[in-house]
Amino acid sequence: MDTLRSLLVQNQTNLDRLRARVRYLFLLLHSNELDTHKLYGPYADFWDEWHELTESILADTRSDVAATIDFVGELRDFIRYAEALPTKKQTRVYTKRCVEMDALAREAIACQRDMLRMADMRIAEHKEFTDRLLLVESIDGLSDD
Repeated sequence: MDTLRSLLVQNQTNLDRLRARVRYLFLLLHSNELDTHKLYGPYADFWDEWHELTESILADTRSDVAATIDFVGELRDFIRYAEALPTKKQTRVYTKRCVEMDALAREAIACQRDMLRMADMRIAEHKEFTDRLLLVESIDGLSDD
């Protein structure tokens, strides 16, 4: 049972990390929504693409969070059920289910690591796109002066 609790903590930690990425993307998206220069300036089309890319990453990460929330809830419920079960009722079936849940929790952790890696990669690419766009705007602003 200690192993399952440990796996629950790891799953919850990954969930918190995914939620942090959602918060970052949400704040990033809304920080640029009211910038009229970006909405109506000479590079508005590129900022529209930036906005769509941000929304896409946010939607995918929210989907990952939802899937992780579901699994963490199921794992937590299983642990509560298993802890409430009297020792006399713990049979081979119980042990088999604990082993299966252990395997599922480990697989979920691997999937969550992939989700985090993918989200980080997409966020890094998005940051590069943002930096290039800001650089082009600043160079264009200098050439106007």
